[in-house]
Amino acid sequence: MKVRQSSKVLAKGAKGARRGKARVRRLSALAGRMIGLAVVLALVAGGAYGGWRLLSSSDYLSVKEIKVTGTSRLSEKEVVESLGIPPGANLLSLDLDELERRLVTNPWVRGAIVKRKWPGTLSVHLKEHRPVAVAKLDGSYLVDSEGTLFTKVGEGEKWRLPVITGLPSSTKVEGRLPDDAMKVVRLLKLSSKRPSTLGTGNIREIKVVDGKGFLVYIDSMELRFGPDDIEHQFSRAEKVLYHIYRSGLKGKVAKVDLAYGEDMAWAKLKGGKRVQ
Repeated sequence: MKVRQSSKVLAKGAKGARRGKARVRRLSALAGRMIGLAVVLALVAGGAYGGWRLLSSSDYLSVKEIKVTGTSRLSEKEVVESLGIPPGANLLSLDLDELERRLVTNPWVRGAIVKRKWPGTLSVHLKEHRPVAVAKLDGSYLVDSEGTLFTKVGEGEKWRLPVITGLPSSTKVEGRLPDDAMKVVRLLKLSSKRPSTLGTGNIREIKVVDGKGFLVYIDSMELRFGPDDIEHQFSRAEKVLYHIYRSGLKGKVAKVDLAYGEDMAWAKLKGGKRVQ
């Protein structure tokens, strides 16, 4: 009986602790709302201008913490430095739109949301560009999943990503891939979704052929994709490559045409022979 009673006491104690934590969270949230209400009341009671001056110079509303989320490439230190907030800055006096503009000047930042969390926390959430390929023009540029050329590859930088060639010179000026080349991005999305013989890590180069699709270079082979129905051709390419590897033809096939006909493809051996 004593053991059962002790277990009940412990259970009640654990439940009480959980209720206590939940109560603390509710009180903290309520306190935050009350502080926000106090800001409004102070502005009204003291006059808009006088109340604003009072609160925007209050040490109680100074920035004590900056919370950064959404980053993988940039460090928290880099983000905080980009904000350029002086020590002891007042949370109310900050121009949030200006802080967001400062953050997006970094080429890796695709979007930024900055919010106040009363009484002294600044919340920063970033969306970063995720590189999926390298575009070869007058130099090398990283391309994200939306086809945006967001930064130039620095000297000495090494990226194990497919290289996109055959792009018009206007690509650099426009800052994004042309419509024809966006089909390459669709192919790369398919390649990244599952391990396969045509996985992203196996693709060395993709050459865009204006209006005629593109050429994919994998191992020592050239795969020709037509301009339409990329998903269907991708599925066909996986089957063809699987057959080539299983039949011991790897290293012997020079070209594969995936746009040869509906549900058909032909392969050209290095000696010149065609195989359907």
